Amino acid sequence: MGGRLTYLAAAHHANDIKAAVPYYPGGLTMGNPSPLSRTGEIKCPMYLFFGAKDQLIPMDQVGQINTELTSKKSPFR
Repeated sequence: MGGRLTYLAAAHHANDIKAAVPYYPGGLTMGNPSPLSRTGEIKCPMYLFFGAKDQLIPMDQVGQINTELTSKKSPFR
């Protein structure tokens, strides 16, 4: 749950957070609205970690996160 909260904190506290490291941010593509919908609010650089074999965060969800960050021009790695 920490990775998801880190992602949301980066969006919610965009003027205060200077960098964020979401470690296994699961659940970003779920919900209505999903946390991913707040990506445009993120101003800080982020370094995200995912496991290639993690069954809880499938690679298609990682791809959705990558696409959203790229389209919003959010600095990430």
